[in-house]
Amino acid sequence: MLKHSNRATIWLAVGGVVVVGGVVASIVLGPGLRSPQQAAADAAAPPASLITVPAERRLLSESLVLRGQVKDGPSVPLRPSSAAFGETSVVTKVEAKIGQTVREGDVLIARSGEPMIALTLPFPLYRDLVGGLSGPDVTEVQQSLRRMGFRAPVHGTFDRATQQALADLHRRIGYPVPRGSAEAAKQLPAARQAMAEAEQAYRAGGSTDPALGSKVQQARAALEELELAAGPGLSRANVVLLDQPGRRVTAIRVGVGAVLKDPQQVIVDLDGQLPFVSAALSKDQIELVRPGVQGKVFDDVSGSEAETVVASVGAEMVNGDDGQPGYPVTLTFIGKDMVGAVGRGVRITITLAAAAEPALAVPVSAVYSRADGSTFVTVRLDSGATADRTVKTGRVAGGWVQITPDQADTVIPGTPVVVGAG
Repeated sequence: MLKHSNRATIWLAVGGVVVVGGVVASIVLGPGLRSPQQAAADAAAPPASLITVPAERRLLSESLVLRGQVKDGPSVPLRPSSAAFGETSVVTKVEAKIGQTVREGDVLIARSGEPMIALTLPFPLYRDLVGGLSGPDVTEVQQSLRRMGFRAPVHGTFDRATQQALADLHRRIGYPVPRGSAEAAKQLPAARQAMAEAEQAYRAGGSTDPALGSKVQQARAALEELELAAGPGLSRANVVLLDQPGRRVTAIRVGVGAVLKDPQQVIVDLDGQLPFVSAALSKDQIELVRPGVQGKVFDDVSGSEAETVVASVGAEMVNGDDGQPGYPVTLTFIGKDMVGAVGRGVRITITLAAAAEPALAVPVSAVYSRADGSTFVTVRLDSGATADRTVKTGRVAGGWVQITPDQADTVIPGTPVVVGAG
C-alpha cells in the first residue's frame, strides 16, 4: 500500500507541473498566437479620419502672378561735353548735393582741378572760346553771363568785357580764372619785344616818320590780339549743358577719383522719379488688368515686399525684359519703394476685381454635385456624425467658392466642412 500511495503522489506532482507549465506558456506565448482572421484584421489600415476646414466669411478676389523688373524712374541725365573725356580726366571734387536745385553757373564737379559749370545753352559748345572769336556760340555764352548778373555785352565777339565777366564768374565760384590760347601765350614775349623795338625806332627816327608810326601801330595791334587770345577763355570741356535751370539733383553718378573715359558717362541725374516695376502681359492677361488695379511686389533676394498700383498698360506688343513678347505694364510703388532692388527680377502679384463685400465661402474641394445638378457640402456635427447640406455656389476665387445654404444657419462661419479623408 505504501508503494501505491507514493506512486499516486508522484503522478499528482507531475500533473501539477504540466498544468502550471501550460499556464505560463499561455501567458508568454499567447500574444503571438493569432488566428488567420485576426492577423488579417490587424494588418488592415485604420479607418480613415475626416479632414475638415471651417467655413468662413472672406473677400473673394483673383490674383495674377507675373515676373518683372525694378527699374530706375525717369530722370534727366547730365553728361559732360565730349571734350571732357580722356585718360587724364579725373574727378577731383564733387560739389553737387542730393536735393540741390541746379542754377545756371553752379559747379557740379571739378575735373582735373577745373570746374565743370552748368550753363543753359540751346546747343553744346563746338569749340573752345578765346578772346577775339566771334559767332553764335559766343552770343549764347554772353547771354548766359548776363542772366547770371555779370556785365557782358551781347554782340557775338569774345572781347575784353566778356573776358572780364567770365573772370568775375570764376571768382564767384571760387576757381582760378582760366586762360585762353596757350599758343598765343607763347608768342606774347616776342610780340612785346617787337612792340618795344618799334616804339624805340619810332622815338629815334622822329615822330614825323609815317613808316615808323605804321610799324608801331602794327606791333601794337599784334600784341593786343595775342593778349586777347591768351586772356580768360572758356573751354568746352568745362561746360555742362543744362536744358533748364531749377532742376533738382536726385542722384550723383561719379565720385572723387573716377576717370571720365566713357562718352555716355552721367555726372548727375536731375528730377529723377521713384523706381517703378516693368512687366509684360500675355494676350489673355491684358483683358484682366487695368490702370488703378493694386498688387504686391516680392523681391526674392532681400525677402522684402511692397505695395504697387498699375500705372499703365501698353496697347501694342513689345519684347519684354526677358526677350519674350508681351504687352508692357508699368506699376508704381505705393508708399515704400524698392530702390535697393533696381535692376533685379521680382515676383508680381496683381489683385484682379474683388467682390464688394465678404461672403460665406468654403474651399472648392468641399463642394459636391448630385445627379440632379444640385450642390452640397458635407458638415461634421458636434456629435461627430456627418450630414449633407444643400448649398448654392457663387463667385470662385483663390481656391474658395461662395456658398448660400438652402436653409439658413445650416452652414455658418466656423462650421467644419469635409474636404477629404486621410
